[in-house]
Amino acid sequence: MKIRSLIALGASCLFAVAANAQSIDVNAMANELGMRESDVPSSEMPGWEKPGKVTILTGGSMPESGVGSKDWFLEVTGDVPVTFFTTSGGANWSDIADSDAIIGWCSPEALGAAPNVHYLHILSAGIDRCSSIPGIADRGIIATNSAKAASETIAEHSIALMLMLTRGLHAHHLQQADGAWRAANPTTIAVKGKTMLVLGLGGIGTQVAMRGHGLGMTVMGTRNSSRTGPDFVSYVGLSSETNELAAKADVIVNALPLTDSTRGSLDAEFFDA
Repeated sequence: MKIRSLIALGASCLFAVAANAQSIDVNAMANELGMRESDVPSSEMPGWEKPGKVTILTGGSMPESGVGSKDWFLEVTGDVPVTFFTTSGGANWSDIADSDAIIGWCSPEALGAAPNVHYLHILSAGIDRCSSIPGIADRGIIATNSAKAASETIAEHSIALMLMLTRGLHAHHLQQADGAWRAANPTTIAVKGKTMLVLGLGGIGTQVAMRGHGLGMTVMGTRNSSRTGPDFVSYVGLSSETNELAAKADVIVNALPLTDSTRGSLDAEFFDA
């Protein structure tokens, strides 16, 4: 089975299906978002075995044809049996008990029902939810994720939330819901000329920074490993500079992965900066 191709298709499904797209150039998408393959293929990692049965978790109905359809996935699975398992509506988890590879998300029910799973691919960037599942660390499961696959979509959402707050749209929305057609007079802020701090210049953070720069903002960022960054970021600091940079920012976007080292890092001292 061409597991690498299946992962790429699954990652692109995150936004291609939502847009009802019927064709997508996976290679072009990967290049545009800066996605890269791991230096070590999953098939060369300790504990890897060719899957005997792959389960793809779905949240509901799938398109009958084109992007996101069953045939679309099956194009790359070869002779490996694939089960499309709907997790909603009283799912019978015992149906996937013989699966040894799961593609979808960290589901305690799915991983509990399939004790022989040795490979898990997450259709999102963060895998922190996996670590919270009791006993999963002891099972030796190879886990991969779809880093950067949805970075553009999440970045757009982040900018939308910023503009909602800076333009007072949340206040107008509450009045609209109450049928109160009066001037809310919320405090509004023009973002052009303001300073944005992006914590974590990874896939999502970089896309947020690019959009902030496009709105005329001065963008700073932090990275844990280096001070290098794209041209539209005026300053890249290390994580140790977070509080110092926060004191200079008008808008702060947290794009840090949730790990043991980042958990609780945005504390009272940070907000007092």
